Amino acid sequence: MVTATLVVSGVGLVAPLTVRCGGLWQQTRHRQMALDELTNHMERLIALPTEELEKEADVVAVSDAARALLPDAVMEAKIVRSDNETQLHLSIDWKRVGNPEPLTLVGWLKSEDD
Repeated sequence: MVTATLVVSGVGLVAPLTVRCGGLWQQTRHRQMALDELTNHMERLIALPTEELEKEADVVAVSDAARALLPDAVMEAKIVRSDNETQLHLSIDWKRVGNPEPLTLVGWLKSEDD
């Protein structure tokens, strides 16, 4: 009787932890895929001349591989200019628990004078 109680208690403690751990692994995989997606787009975009960059930033889209893993994924690119620098802001958002802020990556662009 004591052994059965200990086994049931152990299973009752381990099962929720296992489920939570699986969820954390899935969230980690999704976040890593989103970071890889942002990095790939950033590398490609910052290598473009300014005119092409502006056109490509308007039509940036999530790849098929990321779309397959990230539910309802949406990507956005913005070129932000200030007095002495130009930045490219890439963000990706997908459906996840808690509805957190989109993941954002910022890259600094060479000025036309450089």
